[in-house]
Amino acid sequence: MTDAGRNAEIAPEELLRLDLANLPVPIRRPDGSDGRTAERPEDDFRAALTGIGRRRAEGELAFLDLVHDRDLVEEVKRTADRRSYEDVIVFGIGGSALGTRALRDAILGPAWNADARNRRGLPRLHVVDNPDPDTVGSLLARVDPAKTLYNVVSKSGRTTETLALYLTATESIARALGSRATADRLVFTTSPDSGPLRRIARDEGIATFSIPTGVGGRFSALSAVGILPLALAGADIDALLDGAAQMAERCRKTSLKRNPAGRLAVSLVRAERISGRRIVVFMPYGDRLTACGRFFQQLWAESLGKRPDRGPTPLAASGPADQHSLLQLLADGPADKVVVFLEAGGKAKPLQVPDRHVGIPELARLAGRSLHDILAIERRATAQALARSGCPNATVALAAPDERSLGAFLMLVQLATVMAAELYGVDPFGQPGVEGTKALVARYLEG
Repeated sequence: MTDAGRNAEIAPEELLRLDLANLPVPIRRPDGSDGRTAERPEDDFRAALTGIGRRRAEGELAFLDLVHDRDLVEEVKRTADRRSYEDVIVFGIGGSALGTRALRDAILGPAWNADARNRRGLPRLHVVDNPDPDTVGSLLARVDPAKTLYNVVSKSGRTTETLALYLTATESIARALGSRATADRLVFTTSPDSGPLRRIARDEGIATFSIPTGVGGRFSALSAVGILPLALAGADIDALLDGAAQMAERCRKTSLKRNPAGRLAVSLVRAERISGRRIVVFMPYGDRLTACGRFFQQLWAESLGKRPDRGPTPLAASGPADQHSLLQLLADGPADKVVVFLEAGGKAKPLQVPDRHVGIPELARLAGRSLHDILAIERRATAQALARSGCPNATVALAAPDERSLGAFLMLVQLATVMAAELYGVDPFGQPGVEGTKALVARYLEG
């Protein structure tokens, strides 16, 4: 049981480190039988890699091509350079919002919208993924439509929640500026050639960015879905895509020890398949990274939850806050969980705890520590304590919450998801289980 050591994996340029020291290969199944009779990790990895190669040859991994789309990058940059706003509002849901929010919070900081001094004239970036009237009404009332860009994001162009938000926003714009000014305040990110949004854009002259046909929503964060809003807010999208490209190249390695996505996927699938650890708790430490938990949760759930007899259940948590709500369950509850921690170095403001009340041990031991140090210590102690209690865990450590490291992280978990799908024998793309709800919503709306 160690917190870091010989099992740590260094990604290109040390953008992130994958520590699996507390996630050993189990040798005993819940029923007491010997887990060593299972396939070796290397065999699982080779099977996953073969499946990945087949999918790539058949054009199913189009998200890997996003990092090389220079035409898109230049178009996004031109748009960002010629447009100046006080606010950018993204309307989307699921994969059309979660990646953007994760990138915004990690790279720009969760207080970006409230911190005018650090924004230095760059726009606030709002990601709205819920048609809640209180939230939406308050936001639309606060912004100046003349100084706001509304980015409507839907791959199909027919997502009910997003269309409702779009219609509500256009009414707000028209009331303030007149209906003729509406199109100039909108950008659609949608299918290249079909769907209601594409049709409206053609009819009304609204600017558009395309989501490639072969890229599903939850794999689209590195397309215009994510990089357009980030560029408008001043993020370095070249660095973001470079970090992702480096990780993609690293994950082509045919050695399990040198392939981070393979190691993560094989370890988590084996933890479930051999020892019943099917609940994957994804627990970032620090508010910058909290939204990465929901991004992982959707990616893992919708991609792998395809069969009633197999697959994981992801759960997004947040440390250290959830040490005071979930830790008891993780340590002493049913032995069906594995924890993946996420942490980041760098960029933290050097807020130090002052040296006061030195006569009180509980306060004295905090003196001189930075809050960032305390976060790191909390994560380290939790990982060690869980390992000692028998709860396996892994840690993904980003060098910094910056564009390159976040690009590497997104690519790591996307490729790990596809590899895990190969091991579970499921298709990681599509989400047939949600179509029933969509159909019922449409029926009820039609009266």
